[in-house]
Amino acid sequence: MMNGLIRFLASTPKIENLFVVIGKNYGKYMIEDLIREIRYNKITFFVNNKSFKRDAKKITEDINEKDSFQNTKQIDYCDFETVFSLSELPPKSALLFYQLGDARLIFNLAKLKPDFLIGSLERGSISSFEVWEAFRENADKIIIDTYGGGKKDEILNWTRRPGSDIELSVIYPMYNIAKYLDKCIETTTAWKADYVEFLFVDDGSPDNCAEIVEKAMKKDPRIKLLRKQNGGCASARQFGLEKAKGRYIGFIDPDDYIDETMYRRLLKRAMVGNYDIAYCGYTEVYTETGESCQVQDFLNEPYLSGVFDDYKIKSLCAFANIGIWRRIYSKEMIQRAKIHFYTDIRRFDDLPFKFETFAAARSVVAIPDHLYFYQMGRPGQDVSANDERLFVHFQIFKYLDEFVKTKGTYFLLEMLQIVKLQTHKYAISKILPEYLEDYLRQAQEDLKTLFSPADSKLIYSQFLGKNDVKIFTAIIDHDIKKIKRYNR
Repeated sequence: MMNGLIRFLASTPKIENLFVVIGKNYGKYMIEDLIREIRYNKITFFVNNKSFKRDAKKITEDINEKDSFQNTKQIDYCDFETVFSLSELPPKSALLFYQLGDARLIFNLAKLKPDFLIGSLERGSISSFEVWEAFRENADKIIIDTYGGGKKDEILNWTRRPGSDIELSVIYPMYNIAKYLDKCIETTTAWKADYVEFLFVDDGSPDNCAEIVEKAMKKDPRIKLLRKQNGGCASARQFGLEKAKGRYIGFIDPDDYIDETMYRRLLKRAMVGNYDIAYCGYTEVYTETGESCQVQDFLNEPYLSGVFDDYKIKSLCAFANIGIWRRIYSKEMIQRAKIHFYTDIRRFDDLPFKFETFAAARSVVAIPDHLYFYQMGRPGQDVSANDERLFVHFQIFKYLDEFVKTKGTYFLLEMLQIVKLQTHKYAISKILPEYLEDYLRQAQEDLKTLFSPADSKLIYSQFLGKNDVKIFTAIIDHDIKKIKRYNR
């Protein structure tokens, strides 16, 4: 990856001076590439190896014989320790670090305030995220390669954005949740980074949740209160999304709470490899009994190492739990794919958002720990619906049908067909008897929209199993007895 970093340096005209800090281990090819490719006014090497000067001077002489243009460049060689006695670097300077050995030395270089920071870190030392935190206040560009440990290289590639220094926006849709809000605020704002904003959207709530947020704002300037007329959770989330300044976006249900480290760990994991989506596990907490259950949901390889494979990412459209609140999303990805919340949907709006974001993502990464606490059993939750509210699924699938037809692949069509059966199975298992016949009738039609029954059976047989094929057949045949027998 070092060649890629050198190519970046060579193609950046804003840089005039390059300062290179190299440990004992170095490659002659890197010296040659730097001297040959970089055409700045001055390159200064700080080296911790006695043979480096000899090698570098010989390489410089050889290059100068072949390329007289190199004679206009000033190249200096200094002892390694002298870099730490420098004051602030001159404007338009880049700092390159390589093979330092003790990676903690990098933090001592933050006082130099380079405009550009380029380097590589061996996995298992410090994280490129910690380095970014140390240099972000003054740098305009930071690129750090993390390598080794038997895993693929990961690149932190960060550019300062004009007008905003917010890296993460967390959005809270609020309606009638004042009872739970204090704990949510306490746990989500415990991480004190100044590059995070917390957007509380008052969706015309009849309780005093806005007053609770206003009180919290006095202690924490990162907290912002946004007000709107009641329009449902989707409209509140969309309102917050349109106001968010962050490079990454998170959503939280304010009747839930988190491990205080969750957002920092998600942002760190996302930035280290420039992932579109980062997610963690979650725990279901039952408010009436106090019992809890950790949910196992793709917290394994290859997702822990980071995935760029399109097949593995799009599989999550169908097989990952919905839970948009234990993930963060690249805003660039959301804007690129023109993803939004469907504001006329009054419930289960997280289903289409989850499907569309995994469909659009080019990379995802997981954290193995269960850091989000999802409170079950609160009155009014979507998961408690067992009546005509479940018919919203058909509205949702009309939107997703259009989405996959215009933007999807055949595989994505298959994933949506799986989501449909899973969703209808769930609804049929919960819905009250007086609504069952009508729901079944509409489910039959919905399951025929994308595929014929014969093709659907092949899909379910390949990805799910015989029992789901039986459930699908029973729905198509409107056989309630068989549905109840197989859908347990």
